[in-house]
Amino acid sequence: MKIKLLFFILLVMAAWSVFAQADISKEITATANAGFENYLQKIPLGEESFFGFKTREEFANVKIDKPYQIYTLNADFFNDTSLSEKNYLLATNEWRVALSVDNEFRVILTIAKVQDTWQVVSIGAAALAKELDGFEKKHISVNTSGMILRIYQMDCDFILSSPDNSLNNIKVYLPESAKIALNKTNEADLSYTLQQVLVLAKTKIENK
Repeated sequence: MKIKLLFFILLVMAAWSVFAQADISKEITATANAGFENYLQKIPLGEESFFGFKTREEFANVKIDKPYQIYTLNADFFNDTSLSEKNYLLATNEWRVALSVDNEFRVILTIAKVQDTWQVVSIGAAALAKELDGFEKKHISVNTSGMILRIYQMDCDFILSSPDNSLNNIKVYLPESAKIALNKTNEADLSYTLQQVLVLAKTKIENK
């Protein structure tokens, strides 16, 4: 009986987490909708290509696309001598939202919580937008939002993929910045377990 009750509690908590994530994702998308045009106009004339656009006229066809929550590493990751199976990921109050034209990601909006309010704070990362676009087309997902692990100590990102957008059963994919940071540039587009990536990252950071 206790086992059944525990299972039910865990199931409810998992469902609540998914619904909470969906609510935040909608809020992030609404924030992007309200602020993206202002940030498009901040792109200097003649520099559109640096932001993923072919011409300035494409601005009129921009659509808000998939949002990605940013995770980073918590203090335990750096303090533990050897990594265990505990959760070393820390959700941040920062999201990346892809802007697309003709169903192709072009540039990324960064949305952060500023004084308890979600706000668009920057635009850029066209290279990451292109990599995310390729990833989404290759690994089609029903999730309305995604997850990115940002390791600031290595200045690179990792794409996290999970069937239910939770921290369970995560697969990790390496964009170009992560391949360079981990000296994996000659490897194919393989997935890793989260534990594998964390061990590689810890070794890399400690050997700097």
